[in-house]
Amino acid sequence: MALALGSNGSSALFADCPLDSVYIGGKITYSTTSSYGYSPFYRNTSLRTVVITDREEQIYANEFYGCTNLYYVLIGNGAQSIGDYAFDNVFIFRSDNPASIVIPNSVKSIGNAAFRYCTKLVSVALPEGLTSIGQFAFYGCYDLASITLPNSMKDIGDYAFYSCQSLKSVVIPDGVTSVGNCSFYSCLDLESLTIGSGVQTFGWNAFENTYALKTVICKIVEVPNVQFYFSGTVFADATLYVPAESIEAYKADYTWGKFGTILPLDQAPSGVENVTSLGNGKHSLVKTIRNGQLLILRDGKTYNAQGAVII
Repeated sequence: MALALGSNGSSALFADCPLDSVYIGGKITYSTTSSYGYSPFYRNTSLRTVVITDREEQIYANEFYGCTNLYYVLIGNGAQSIGDYAFDNVFIFRSDNPASIVIPNSVKSIGNAAFRYCTKLVSVALPEGLTSIGQFAFYGCYDLASITLPNSMKDIGDYAFYSCQSLKSVVIPDGVTSVGNCSFYSCLDLESLTIGSGVQTFGWNAFENTYALKTVICKIVEVPNVQFYFSGTVFADATLYVPAESIEAYKADYTWGKFGTILPLDQAPSGVENVTSLGNGKHSLVKTIRNGQLLILRDGKTYNAQGAVII
């Protein structure tokens, strides 16, 4: 099935329709007059829920761009990619109901700015099998309190989590080889950072303006050459944990050596490292890092990062 644009090619087919929900039950393609064409739902501000079944193989570029009142999205296991700007400027006005999204295991890539400025998005579970996150993917998601990066990840794009001000903890898996420019810039509440052993390149200013950092765990044996500094008083206030055999090399490095306290990995904190509570009386969300596992407590139930209930 093909869905065409509005007759003048400059407006979305359903832009002014008072849609409350959309169910996409089959594979669809969009007819556009240019590569920058609008999807049928582009900037539909009344749309609140979307269900996409397993038969759809991709979330198209701009598909739900600017659907500012959208707060529930179910993506079927058929989707292999989420296109550029697919949910850009979505999840904005539902402050009474914190939004979250679980991305299915079938998704291998997330495009540029796919979730940019989703300011009321509070949690995202990224699936095993995902290999790349595009530039600006979660840029400006100010309420995003938890993000789980899978072991299958290889690349984190430039500015991917720029100004995700509510993030408390980030674990970069061992499989990641590249961390982009300004990827975690201005994550102002970030307290704990773990850098996996496989990272080979860091972009400039990757962790700038992360003033709240207290724990930095770097599992890389050979001291990495970095193009960033940690901001403010981080070097004085935070503790850096590195492989025991590399402690002296880290202390001698121009950047890493600025940390006042450098300890071996086996002394890194474990157990309950961080607890964050969000809510407004109607809904609540508590995020905890326990033995390296992200758990989400919401409205009386406990979930893991993949959205499954923990008994």
